[in-house]
Amino acid sequence: VYGTVNKNTTEVMKINGIWRMVQNGIVNYEYTGIGSNELGTWLVENGKVTFNYTGIYTDDTGTYMIEKSKVRTDYTEVVKIDGIWRMVQNGIVNYEYTGIGNNELGTWLVEKGQVTFNYTGTYFEGDKGYIVEGSKVYGTVNKNTTEVMKINGIWRMVQNGEVNYEYTGIGSNNLGTWYIEKGAVNFNYNGKYTDINGYIYNVKNGEVRELIYNADYPGTMWIDQPIEGKKYQGDFLEISGWALSESKDDIIKIYLDDKFVSAASREPRPDVFDKYPNEFGGESLNPFPGYYYKLNILGLQNGTHTIKMVNLTSDGKTVIQSKEVSFKIVRLEKTWGIDVSQYQGNIDWNAVKNSDIDFAILRIGYYLESQNRLVVDPYFERNYNECKRLGIAIGGYFYSYAFNSTEASHEANACLSAINGKKFEMPIFLDMEDNILKNGVSNGQTNKNELTNAGITFCDIMEGAGYRSGVYASKNFFKDYLNVSVLEKYNIWLAHYTDQTDYEGKYDIWQYTNMGSLLGINGAVDFNWCFTRYY
Repeated sequence: VYGTVNKNTTEVMKINGIWRMVQNGIVNYEYTGIGSNELGTWLVENGKVTFNYTGIYTDDTGTYMIEKSKVRTDYTEVVKIDGIWRMVQNGIVNYEYTGIGNNELGTWLVEKGQVTFNYTGTYFEGDKGYIVEGSKVYGTVNKNTTEVMKINGIWRMVQNGEVNYEYTGIGSNNLGTWYIEKGAVNFNYNGKYTDINGYIYNVKNGEVRELIYNADYPGTMWIDQPIEGKKYQGDFLEISGWALSESKDDIIKIYLDDKFVSAASREPRPDVFDKYPNEFGGESLNPFPGYYYKLNILGLQNGTHTIKMVNLTSDGKTVIQSKEVSFKIVRLEKTWGIDVSQYQGNIDWNAVKNSDIDFAILRIGYYLESQNRLVVDPYFERNYNECKRLGIAIGGYFYSYAFNSTEASHEANACLSAINGKKFEMPIFLDMEDNILKNGVSNGQTNKNELTNAGITFCDIMEGAGYRSGVYASKNFFKDYLNVSVLEKYNIWLAHYTDQTDYEGKYDIWQYTNMGSLLGINGAVDFNWCFTRYY
């Protein structure tokens, strides 16, 4: 006797060391099929569980996913079976299933047991909708979702959870407001567009930049300053203009490069009524048609920027009209400075100060990875204290041997320990120039991506500690050994010894010679122009 059972016992049992199928209390030594016990559900072959079978098994009770003779009851996924993608739930194929399923290739709509690859539309389960193209799910929405969404690589209009493939008109999302033509955002469209309600929009590269006319709230507006395309420099930009509307107590909001700045102050503009004496409600609705704001542009980088003026109803909820202009910041002033290390020796900083130096970038030191040792420049403390005493703006640089992010993190933490408690007006730079780095790329110990990631890691750690950060390199090193466009979100310190650099990327500081001569310093010193106002 190898076991005891009741007459109605039907399960997989261990009999004489072999797992067998017991049916109504009797062992079926010929049984092939599915059986269960408290340990799981099993495939029994010719009377026993072999623990060898892995694959798909089908009988009149269903189709099962088997692994080592056990049904994968933990397995729920869309699987290809006999050339058809089907829904497996708890290890069993559900031939009647309609709904959403997943696998490593994506999320799918399964219809009556299979993925047809033919369904395009929104499949709803309650209030949750799945946007489907070719039976593949590309997004989820609520039933009331109405916005522009990226579906299968194309920006489309979703209305009440359904993609409108025929839609032509205006739609919005958190990135902006867009012109949609025949179901997709037309990024090539430039010009005015009038919708079916009479609203007039100005569109640039598919994006709505101005609401020229609101049919429900008529109005007009103008920007006097800044002037379209004009170049500006200095610390402040005066913004002025006027707006008329049929909405009393309307509001003017200012956006710089699409970021809200402030509401403008309103003021009288009698000259406006010379042109529009009684239109848009006249002076009774528009007692203060003018607007004015003094914008601090001290930290604005050289290049093209936009000012957008948005005229809203008094509750701030409805846009009456909007208008924008592009202008350029081209500060001609630049600050002059030096960078120094132990190689300049004992510097007479009083003489340096009298030479009209604006800033000094000091070598902090370097880190020896193999020795886990920080080496601080022997003149760093003295140079730092002298610059502080004389009011010279200070930056720093840390000489790098890092091949990757891990080593760069060690350098950043070593740098932080060296500058703990010190204040810098200018960034801390990772100095990437050593031949060890170049040779590392040549012999495969590192590569362009790894060196770029090293720069990113260093900068992120420094900025996380409250310091501005950046990368220093020569023109050729930026070009040949770094993905410089990725680093441009930090400060770039360019070394290119020439009268006029032809470097095409963004840079904040230009080291234009290493042969400078200055009172107070014996021998040559590096000279730099700084184009970014840090202090």
